[in-house]
Amino acid sequence: VDAYNRRDFFLAAEAFCQAVNEHPNYADYRFALAMAYREMGQLGSAIESLGEALRINPNYVQAKSELAILLAMNEQYEEAEETYREVVSHFIYDSGGASGVVVEELLEVFQKGLEQLREGAYGDAVLAFRRATNPKLSMSELHFNQAVDYFLGDELESAKVELEQALRLDPFLIDAYVLSCRIGQVEGDYEQAFEACRRAIEIAPDYPDLHYHLALTCCALDDFEQARNELERAVQLRPEYSAALLELAQVSLELGQLDRAEQCLEDYAACGNPSARYDFLLGRCYEEQGRQESAQQQYEKAARDPEWTEEARSRLACLDVDA
Repeated sequence: VDAYNRRDFFLAAEAFCQAVNEHPNYADYRFALAMAYREMGQLGSAIESLGEALRINPNYVQAKSELAILLAMNEQYEEAEETYREVVSHFIYDSGGASGVVVEELLEVFQKGLEQLREGAYGDAVLAFRRATNPKLSMSELHFNQAVDYFLGDELESAKVELEQALRLDPFLIDAYVLSCRIGQVEGDYEQAFEACRRAIEIAPDYPDLHYHLALTCCALDDFEQARNELERAVQLRPEYSAALLELAQVSLELGQLDRAEQCLEDYAACGNPSARYDFLLGRCYEEQGRQESAQQQYEKAARDPEWTEEARSRLACLDVDA
C-alpha cells in the first residue's frame, strides 16, 4: 500500500502478487493488484485480476465498477455496458421511490461516457464513468441541486429536507454545508449557520469561503473577535479575497483596530474592485483619525450609491456637514 501511495506501481504490483499467492481466496488483494496493473497501463492484466476477485466474491461492487470502466478503456464497449448494468442492479437507493428514474439517469451517464471515449474525449469519459459508478455521490448531488432550486425559490423548509438527504448520503459535501449556513443566515438561525460552517471547516480547513461565511455568522452573533480570526484566516488562504478584506476592515473598525482596517482597505483597493462600501469604510477610517474633509469626501462618494445613501448621509450628519 505504501508503494502504491508513493506511485511506485511496479513495487506495489510485486507486493500485491505476493499477497495474492499467500491468500489466494482474498478478493481485496486481487482488487488491489488490479489497481496497480491499471496504473501501469496493463489493462488486460487488470481486467483478469478483477475477474478473479469477482469469482471469489460475485457481489464485490467496487471491483465490478472498476471492471466496467476498464472494459470500456479496453474498447470492449458491449461487455462494459453489460457489466455496468450488473453494477446498477446492486445499487440500493433511498430516494422516495424514484430509484428507477435514478438508475436510468446513471445508465445514461455511463453510456455518455462510452460515447465520449469513442470520440476520443478521454478525460470527460473518465469523469462520466466515475460519476456513474459512485451512486451515493450522484444521489447526493441530485438532492443538493434540488435544495439549491428550493432555496432560490424561497422554499427554505423543502431546501433543508433535501440538504439533510444530501449530507446523509455524502457527509463530506462541502457545498451542502455552505448552503445550510446560508439558509440559517436568511432565517436568522445563526446557531444553525455557525454549526454548519464549523462542521464544514473540520472537513476542509483550507477552504477560505467557509471561514468567510463563519465570520459573517459570528458578526451576527456579535462575536467580533472570532469573526476577525476567521476573516484573517480567509485572507491568509486567499490574499485577493476582496469580500473578506472589506468585512475584515469593518470588523477591525468595530474592534478599534484602525491600522489593520486601513491595511485591509489598501489591499482591497489593490484588487481593483471599487465599491461604495469601500468608500464608506475609508470614510470611517478618516473620521476616526480626525480627518474631517477626507471623511466628508469619501462619505459623499458612498452616498451616490442608492444602497449606501442613507448610511453615508447619517455619517455626514455626524460630521455636521450637509450631504
